[in-house]
Amino acid sequence: MRGWDSFVKGVCGLFALGASVGCSGAMDAEADGELVARAEQPLLTVPGAFYTDAPSYGWCTSFQPNVSANCHAGYSANSTGGISTTTHLALGHYRVFFPGLLPEGNVQITAIGGNVHCSLLDIASWPAGQTVDLVCRTPAGAAVDSKFVVSYYRDTNVGGVLGGYALVRGAVPPLAVTDSWNSTGGAVVATNTGVGMYRVQFPGQVLGADTVLVTASGSRPVHCKVGNWSSFGGGVAVDVRCFNFTGAPQNNDFSVSYGRNIRAEPRSTLPTGIQGAFSVVNPGGGVNLAFSRNTCPAGVNTASLFGTTYNERYHAVTAFGGEVPIAGLVSALGSAGSYCNLVQGPIQGVQSDSTLIVNCFSPNGLTPAPSMHTGMVMLRDHGGC
Repeated sequence: MRGWDSFVKGVCGLFALGASVGCSGAMDAEADGELVARAEQPLLTVPGAFYTDAPSYGWCTSFQPNVSANCHAGYSANSTGGISTTTHLALGHYRVFFPGLLPEGNVQITAIGGNVHCSLLDIASWPAGQTVDLVCRTPAGAAVDSKFVVSYYRDTNVGGVLGGYALVRGAVPPLAVTDSWNSTGGAVVATNTGVGMYRVQFPGQVLGADTVLVTASGSRPVHCKVGNWSSFGGGVAVDVRCFNFTGAPQNNDFSVSYGRNIRAEPRSTLPTGIQGAFSVVNPGGGVNLAFSRNTCPAGVNTASLFGTTYNERYHAVTAFGGEVPIAGLVSALGSAGSYCNLVQGPIQGVQSDSTLIVNCFSPNGLTPAPSMHTGMVMLRDHGGC
């Protein structure tokens, strides 16, 4: 895989994503191909008879930061077929309504454009659906109008290894874990391991070919990111880091999503239905194949760094004939206070791939800075792969 050497050099000595990331140097082409096959094969099959209920999901992309409007039709979806909307409540404050969706789901948010970051304020359940309130801020912590994408995902299937999520509240112990799901059935547990440092345990899960997304929650000017994830004796532990607008560690609430599930993917109906893919992208560009997956048949996600901007291609996740909608999410990864967002919505149809354009910033947001990160694209495709 192009970029593997630079990934190894950049990661080794800093932290490791479990045993799947080695520090022995580049892999040869044969081993590279075997790793791709091992990472992708489980995603191409139904993950056990336990997965019987379709998830409740929606995503909304807003390209009109100053007005209340419908979510952009080409970059938004709803599993009920309803039309999701955004309401501009105040400067930088928004309410997204997902009609028909069920409660206790997981929310992830990514800002689009500039050096803005967005966080979750509140989730509310109504007879007609779910509302998600969010705020977007400048690096200095001031509310600012911004484009954004917000994803809501609710799953209830229990009985096998697929993933989980949680909303973690409580700046200091005891922490409250709510709106949680774990496909293995074990209770999700969160602990505070230091200032701005958290560990969320998903019992029964298995490391590898998985990913993590994190969004800060609450009214304070804080951004949160993925610190790392690794195996522990009974499952997978996800480390989360939160920082204030100066880049200093800060205790804060957050929403975390872990696992193999592409957001909104009804796994029991492959190869038709939702397409998706995710990757870990290293600071210098390039993808870690051990943490890269696609719903479509074999291929390789790739990434490159041009100046300070990442160009990330997700294999075969595309809408032929203009079929939409599509969306993308991104989370910074590592122990420092950097954060990442999207330059624009996903680009479709480049050699049958979808592309995310990503910018990452220094902890105080004042300068672009390369950063390891996770990325995900999801597409409601009507014709399958």
